[in-house]
Amino acid sequence: MKQLLRLVLLPCLIIVVILPRVAAQCPGSGMDTLLIEKFEEGVPLDWTTPETSDGGQWQVNAFPIGYFPNPGYGKWLYVNDERTNKVGKAKVESPSVDLSDYEGGAFLEFDLLFQEYADSSVFHLEVWDGDNWIKAWEVDQDFSGRLQVDLTPLIHPQIKIRWSFDDEGAWAWGMGIDNVVVYGKVIECGNGVCEVGESPENCPGDCPQRTEASAYWVPVGQDLQGQKVNYRDFRGRTICDDCAEPIELGFPLDFFGTSFQEVFLNSNGNLTFERDFLSYTPESFCLSGPKMIAPFFSDVDIATGGQLQYYKDPDQHYAIFTWSDVGYYGCDFPCELTNTFQAILVDSTVQHIGHYPIPHGANVIFTYGDMSWTTGNSSGGVEGLAGSPATVGLNKGEGTICNDYGTFDHDSHQYLGNTQDLQCPPNGIQHLDYLTLFLSATDGVFLEPSTHIDIVVKSKEEKNVLLWTIDNTEGSAYFIVQRGADSLSFEDLEWVDPLHPIEPGAYTFTDTTPLPEDNYYRIWHLKKNGEAQFSSVEHVRMASNPTGASELGQPEWSIESNPTFYIQKIGPNPFEQELNVQFFSPDDHRLACKLFNRAGMLVWESSLASQEGENFKTLRVGSLASGEYVLHMIHPKGKAYKRLIRR
Repeated sequence: MKQLLRLVLLPCLIIVVILPRVAAQCPGSGMDTLLIEKFEEGVPLDWTTPETSDGGQWQVNAFPIGYFPNPGYGKWLYVNDERTNKVGKAKVESPSVDLSDYEGGAFLEFDLLFQEYADSSVFHLEVWDGDNWIKAWEVDQDFSGRLQVDLTPLIHPQIKIRWSFDDEGAWAWGMGIDNVVVYGKVIECGNGVCEVGESPENCPGDCPQRTEASAYWVPVGQDLQGQKVNYRDFRGRTICDDCAEPIELGFPLDFFGTSFQEVFLNSNGNLTFERDFLSYTPESFCLSGPKMIAPFFSDVDIATGGQLQYYKDPDQHYAIFTWSDVGYYGCDFPCELTNTFQAILVDSTVQHIGHYPIPHGANVIFTYGDMSWTTGNSSGGVEGLAGSPATVGLNKGEGTICNDYGTFDHDSHQYLGNTQDLQCPPNGIQHLDYLTLFLSATDGVFLEPSTHIDIVVKSKEEKNVLLWTIDNTEGSAYFIVQRGADSLSFEDLEWVDPLHPIEPGAYTFTDTTPLPEDNYYRIWHLKKNGEAQFSSVEHVRMASNPTGASELGQPEWSIESNPTFYIQKIGPNPFEQELNVQFFSPDDHRLACKLFNRAGMLVWESSLASQEGENFKTLRVGSLASGEYVLHMIHPKGKAYKRLIRR
């Protein structure tokens, strides 16, 4: 049976129970430490400890309170009601801290032991905002651990903290604190990481703004092709909490190398294999026990609002599971904070959702609508946030192999990374709004989203002009323009940097090398993670396609001047430490030569003299790691690119 911890919490401040953790390896900049006190040298002079109402004293040493030790280490500051039975009320105040420059976020952390007895005593945490003492937290049940308080709503030059113990006129045990830290974060836009205090409004380059449903979202009542179909209600729409339903998929799903044809749909935001999983308090992966696919492992309670529905493809190739506007446990009906999310399981025959391609190897897709809460009341949540963070990812179930996209426990756009590999703190729930994630459950990895490339080619004045548009360049390394004499064999013509479009998402290239009568073109989209994707193949005959770009619904193109420098031959390929290059130069001039690896990093550069006409040169590039490379040769009247292999 779920138990509720009775808390009184100021709505604008969030208390988080911190689990033990190792040093963070997350991206982004760190915090400035503004106050730190371990009490190893006693009570500092700038701390205030007023006399308690009945004469009990604050103490600093390493002794326990009765049976209960310091949750931190070494000496601590505590008041012992059990020993004197005279404490009554006791307070201790920190010195003031200036938070005025830390709009990126400010936080208090401390170790707390609070032990009541027979419903006597209460602990208060208060924050001075420059004008008033504001109650941040109140607890009247035993607690031992580390707490984090978000002070960001109270940015002010004179913040102070006050810890209070009240035995409520009866014998109790007592309370103590240790390792008090206040730290703050200055907003730093432009580092590519959405951190605490940053949002699409103040850091649009770091925090993505998604306000509409993803192209991969499948509305309830539709199949993957957008046709109307009938969905089934979870457990026949019987209202229940912490429930499960076994579902035959009708197709094999490869999960970490094992094939399954049945899943258990669990109400608390996950799917498991072999058995159901009714736990309502989420944990960070890797876990022992549940073989789990978790679009949002959290304490969902359909009784507070929303629906859970699913659809099985009658041709037995995919299944869709959708949590629509669901609330959390402990929220009043109808819950004002709701989450909408979806898991789609597919076999290898499913390659598109609508007109949008699925990355090669993806057999699990997570898509999200509007996300508002992270945690139920029985998991330490307060008004849907804090407590045990919700988890997104895959868990093999043997305690060591998993892949989590991250945990989520607060209301922000912050995303620093996953918890299990990068040892990151929980992320902000708004990061998931209208997001789509692709996973290979076979390998237990997340995949980059596919992109859709449209290409148009026209012939004009002995030139072939290409224009291509792409809907997503995130993670792109290069576009490679390729030409062939037929639709099967191609050679590289140009490597195009995705950072230099002619307009957002649009790129152009003019082919003026000696052209045969028939030309076949395609664009190879190369990503930094090694994935590659080709556009469709477009065929054009010289001067046979006078159609203007605007007539094709594309923007007008700028036609580049006719480059007359080009590479004739290059080898050996694969190469070792030398490359022989035969090229044509329109005049006497020095050339810049650069060699880049597949991720776009410069690994070698030099220059060489050329003479008008045909040239033959040897480039000594030295020892390089095995892999794919691209050679750039740049002349004032042209440039050329060739893809090479180092084995």
